[in-house]
Amino acid sequence: MPIVRTLSWYAGRVPRIAAAATFVLSINAAALCAQDSANWSTSSRPAEPDISSPTLGGIGMGLAGFALGAYVGTRAGHNSGDCGDDGCITQGLYGAAIGGTFGLALGIHLGNRRRGNFLVDFAAAGGIWGAGMELGTLLHWRGQAPLVILTGIPIAQLMVTTSVERATGRKRDRAETAAIEFIPQARGAAVAVTLPLPIIH
Repeated sequence: MPIVRTLSWYAGRVPRIAAAATFVLSINAAALCAQDSANWSTSSRPAEPDISSPTLGGIGMGLAGFALGAYVGTRAGHNSGDCGDDGCITQGLYGAAIGGTFGLALGIHLGNRRRGNFLVDFAAAGGIWGAGMELGTLLHWRGQAPLVILTGIPIAQLMVTTSVERATGRKRDRAETAAIEFIPQARGAAVAVTLPLPIIH
């Protein structure tokens, strides 16, 4: 009968029609996602600031941490009675190193709008300090080594930690992206379209 043949014809083409419609809808959705991705990413995570922001934050809080650490280390040495002939200078230097490293990493992290990972930043800054101390030991702290090393350590800490913080923030931007995959089927042929969708927190 004509009606039965017509229905059979449509039924045989339903997979093709569904696949084509799904494909067109997925292409349109992908275009909308690409158009609005900037707005979505801004609403989900803060935008990366200019490099001057974490740099100034690291310098400011690093100096504050250095001074506070030196004071705490010196007072702790006096209170414990462990000061030698140097008058607790050693304890003060250790306190200054710890406080300065902590403050620098925290200032860079906050200056970068907390986009990275503070623990990673602190580990990077601490690693630079440890490498500098080891270099000084190998050179026996002779000649110009103390001046060069103690001046170079905070500069290297600032540069490396800022780079690590910003790289970690960008990596988190890429990681916090989901994907929806449409796979329409048409007589054994598959078409896959991937739509990137930022995760909204």
